[in-house]
Amino acid sequence: MSWYPDSTPENLEKWTAPSCEECNQKLGKIESEICLRVGPATNPSDSAASGIAESTMRRIKPDLARDSRSKGRKIAELKKLFKEFVVTTNLPPAIMKNFGPSNKSTRYHILFLPYDKLLDPFAEKIIRGLEYKLYNRFVTRDKIIRPVYLPDSTHFNEIEQLKEIIKQNGKETNRGPGFIIEHAHDKHGTFLYHITIWGKFKFWADVTSKHLEGGSNQI
Repeated sequence: MSWYPDSTPENLEKWTAPSCEECNQKLGKIESEICLRVGPATNPSDSAASGIAESTMRRIKPDLARDSRSKGRKIAELKKLFKEFVVTTNLPPAIMKNFGPSNKSTRYHILFLPYDKLLDPFAEKIIRGLEYKLYNRFVTRDKIIRPVYLPDSTHFNEIEQLKEIIKQNGKETNRGPGFIIEHAHDKHGTFLYHITIWGKFKFWADVTSKHLEGGSNQI
């Protein structure tokens, strides 16, 4: 399925970046897995996510299958998702920003997005593509990409500092309402990104030298 909402202008170029076939297939599967888990949680009335929830649900609803083979695939996809759900009475502290429950309940159904298997490879793909499209360069081996996913209802002074850098030195690149990129660089030559997908899925990342801060994994 497409990551672009229905509200994306028809004449807008859908960006692509160079990739080997193996990486393209691997990351394509990761994108699909994330979309399947995040898409249904988007707001259908938000233009930034128009059509995303519907197209995601079409992928897994057995009654929308074209034939018995397609129905079998959809059922298998649903079973796989159901196995990943965790039912709990206590919410963990690291619910991703904008994906917490809208009201209090005695039971919560939680679906996990593993950092190492899904989120980090996805974020790295996005940032590598943006480095190529925005700055016409590749992320070389002496650089490191460090993504950060904020939990709900948490304040970080460091993030406020990053917001100030974006405000003072940054630019906003709009690839339609569903994909907003804020980007800037600081005095050390580190490039900062704040990505908003579908008006809901947000993360920060930077591209910096491995020699800065010892290549630590925190912004």
